[in-house]
Amino acid sequence: FGTTTTAKTIDALDDFFGALGCPTKLPETGLKKAKKKEILDLMNKNSITGSNYKLKAKDRDAILELMFV
Repeated sequence: FGTTTTAKTIDALDDFFGALGCPTKLPETGLKKAKKKEILDLMNKNSITGSNYKLKAKDRDAILELMFV
């Protein structure tokens, strides 16, 4: 993307997918923040984790919070 920082690369990627009409945040899919607890409970129940970094409950919460920004 010809950017110089991680943040600018993320913004450029977000713009790219937005130009394609792809949602990049949960509200863009129609999900309301009121569903956050339900989604987080399911993530924790199913022990959602990463392949390179093992996620803890607080990590899942932080990731989900960013998905609603």
